[in-house]
Amino acid sequence: MKKKLPFFLLLIISLIITFWLYGNVILDPNNYAFSNSGDGIKNYYTYAHHIKNNNSYFNFEGMNYPYGEHFIYTDCHPILMLTFKWLSNYFPFLKTYSIAILNELLILSVFLTFIVTYFVLLEFKIEKWIAILFCIGITLLAPQIYRMPGHFALSYSFSIPLSWLIYLRTIKKQAPPLNYILLGCINLWWLFIHAYLGIIICAFTTLLIIVTYLIEKENRTRALHYIALLCTIFIPIILFKSFVFATDTHTGRTDNPSGFFLYNAEPDDIFVPYYGALRDYLDLLTNGIIKQEWEAKSYIGIIPTVIFLYFLVSLIVNRFKNKKFNLPYSYLNSKQLNASLIAATILLFFAMEIPFRQIPVLVDFLPILKQFRATGRFIWPFYFVITVFCAHITHSIYLKLKQTKRNLLGIAIISIYTSITIAEGFSFHQDVAYSMQQIPNYFNKKLLSHDYTTALQAIDFSKYQAIISLPFYYYGSESFVRPRTDEALRSSMTLSYHTGLPITCANLTRTSIEESKKLIQLASTPSYYDKSIKNDLVSKKPFLIVKNNITLTKHENELLKKGELIYKSNTFNLYSLPLNKLFQNTSKETYNKLISQQYLFYKKADFFVSDTTKLIFYNGYENSSSDTTFRGEGCYKGIKKGNNMLAYFEPNTFETENTYHLSCWMYNGEKDALNLWFRLIIEEYDTSSKSWHSTTVFPEAAETIFGNWSLVEGDFIVKNASNPIQIVTKGKENSKAMLHVDDLLIQESGLELFKLDTINKTAFYNNHFIKP
Repeated sequence: MKKKLPFFLLLIISLIITFWLYGNVILDPNNYAFSNSGDGIKNYYTYAHHIKNNNSYFNFEGMNYPYGEHFIYTDCHPILMLTFKWLSNYFPFLKTYSIAILNELLILSVFLTFIVTYFVLLEFKIEKWIAILFCIGITLLAPQIYRMPGHFALSYSFSIPLSWLIYLRTIKKQAPPLNYILLGCINLWWLFIHAYLGIIICAFTTLLIIVTYLIEKENRTRALHYIALLCTIFIPIILFKSFVFATDTHTGRTDNPSGFFLYNAEPDDIFVPYYGALRDYLDLLTNGIIKQEWEAKSYIGIIPTVIFLYFLVSLIVNRFKNKKFNLPYSYLNSKQLNASLIAATILLFFAMEIPFRQIPVLVDFLPILKQFRATGRFIWPFYFVITVFCAHITHSIYLKLKQTKRNLLGIAIISIYTSITIAEGFSFHQDVAYSMQQIPNYFNKKLLSHDYTTALQAIDFSKYQAIISLPFYYYGSESFVRPRTDEALRSSMTLSYHTGLPITCANLTRTSIEESKKLIQLASTPSYYDKSIKNDLVSKKPFLIVKNNITLTKHENELLKKGELIYKSNTFNLYSLPLNKLFQNTSKETYNKLISQQYLFYKKADFFVSDTTKLIFYNGYENSSSDTTFRGEGCYKGIKKGNNMLAYFEPNTFETENTYHLSCWMYNGEKDALNLWFRLIIEEYDTSSKSWHSTTVFPEAAETIFGNWSLVEGDFIVKNASNPIQIVTKGKENSKAMLHVDDLLIQESGLELFKLDTINKTAFYNNHFIKP
C-alpha cells in the first residue's frame, strides 16, 4: 500500500485540478460548446450531425450537398462517431447528447495526461514523489490544450506520452507479445481519431525504433523484435489507408495541397511564452518583433528552457574543450531517453522544415510531404521528450546533492523548478478553460435563442431538400473556394443539425475539385450560365436559403431576389427558393434586353456604354496566339510561376480616389491552375514615397465559373492619378501550371457596357458571355 500511495495522491491532485478548471463542464457537459466559430463549430457539427441525422455510416451527408463527403475528411472523431452512431440505435439519447459525451472525453484527456506522464517519468527512474510534481507541470503546459477550443480531435494531450509509454515497455527484453498488439492497436486508434495525430505518433514511434536499433548495437541480433515493432506502425497505416480507399466514393481530390511552407515551427515557439508577464517584457525589449506560429505552440516553460540551454552550452563547451562530446554520464545514462531525444529532435527539424525550407526542391522529390500542411504540429513529441529530459537532468542533480548530504538544496531546486512550471502552466490552462466555458451549446435545443426556436416551430422543414447559406461559403478543395464567415457557419449548421437538412456549402478538407466547382456555380454564378449541378439533383423540392445579416455580393443578391421570404428575425432570414427559379437561365432574356436597349446607350469604341465620360480599358489579346481562348482567336499565355505583366498604365490614366472594377477570364481547366497562393494584383507605384500600393485578388475565389474558365473580379481605388499602375499575376516559383488570361476589362465604377455579335447571337455584357 505504501508503494501505491504516490499514485493515489496523484489521482486526488489530478481530480482536484481538473474539477477546479473544468468543474462546470464536467457537471453539465451538454450546456457548453468549446467553440462556436471556424473549425470548432464545424468539428462539433460534423460529429453530432452524423450521429443524429446521417443515413450512411461512411459518407457524411451534412455538407457538400448533394455529394456529401467521406467521413474521414470531416474531422468528426471517426472511430468515436461510428461507435456512438451504432450505439444510438439502441440508446437514442446519444443522438442529442453526443456533444456532452465529447466534451467529457476532451476533459478526461487532461486528467489522463497527468497519469500517463507520471508513468513515463517512472520509466526513467524518477522517484515517485518527485514525478508527481514534474508530471503536473508537463501536463499543464502541454501544447495540445490550445486545440481544445477548436481542433478537438488533436487535443488529446495524453496520446503522445501514452504511445511513448507503451513503446518503452514493449522495447524491453522479455516484453509480452500483448504489448506489440497493444502498441499496434493504439496507433490504429489514433489514426481513426485524427489522421494527422496518428501520423505524428507513428512517425515518432518509427524514429524511436530506428534510433534505438542504431544505438543499441548489442540488441541488433533481435531481428524479429524490431520487425514486430515496425509492424505495429505500418500495419495500422496500411489498414487505415486500405479502409479509406475501399469506402471513399469521391474522386478528384487535390494531391498538391497548400500550406507546407506556411505553418512551420521556429525556436521561439518552444522557448518563448505566448503571453503573461515574461512575454510582455520580451515584447517591450524587442519592440514586439516576436511572431509565433499558432500551429507550432509548444512552450516548455522558463525553467526547462534554462536547463535545456545549459545542456546545449555544456555540449558545445565539452566539444571544443575535449575534442569530443563528453557530458556527465548522469545526464545521459538512459539509452531510451537518449533515443527518444534524438527521434524527437529529428521530428523537430521536420516541424521547422529543415532542410526543406533551405532546399525547397526536395519537396518535389518527396511529394508525399505536401500532405502535411501544418508541419509545426510535429513539434509535439519534442515537447514531451524535452520536458521529461529536463526533469531527468534536474532529478540527476537532486540525486547528486542527496549523495553529498545536501538534501535541502536538492529539494529547493526541485521545488523551484516544479512550482514555477506549474504556475506558468496553470495560468495558461486557466485562460483556455475560462474561454471554453463562455459559449452555450446550440446543438442543445434547450439553449437555442428565440430566433432559432421560433423558426423551428414556424417552418415545415420537410418541404425542403437542402440549405443554401448566403453568404455562400466553400472551403476544402483549395482549387475553388468562397470565403467563410462565422455567422454563416453558425446559422446554417445550427439549423441543419436541428432540422436534418444538409447544407450545399462546405467547410471541409480535400473535397473533390469537380464537386466544389459545381457547388460554387450553384449559388454564386449568375443565371446567364447553365449550372451543371442540376443533373446531379434527384429531389424536386425547393431549397431553403439562410440569409445572414452580412453584406452579400452582387450575384448572391441576385439569387436572393429569386427566393420568397418565409421567416424574418434579428439573426437570420429564411427564403424558399423553387428549383425552376434557381436553374432559370436568363441569357435569352438578357440578350433581347440588350438588343432593345442599345439605342438608349452611347457608342464608345466597340462598346455601347451608359456614360461616355467614364474610363474603359479592354484587351482581348487578339494579337497573342494561343490554342486556349475564352473568346476570339487570341489569349494571354504564360507560365503561372513568378510574375506575369497583363497590363501597364502610364501616369494620369486614372483619376485620384476613383474606384475601378477589373475583370478577366482565367482558364481553370488545368491542375492547380488558379490556386496555391496564386494572385492577381493591381499595383500602384507611389513615386513620392517610392513604395507600392497593392490590391490583391485571389482567382481561386472567383464567383463566376463557366466551363473551364473563371471570371476573376475585383475593385481598386487609385491613390494618386500621377502614379503608374500595372496589372500583374504572381505565382510561386515552383508552380508548373500554364496561365491563360482573356478579356481583361477595367471599367469605372457605375459604368454599364456591352457589345453585340448579331451574327453569332452572342453578347459581351460587363465581361460576361451571353449566349441565348
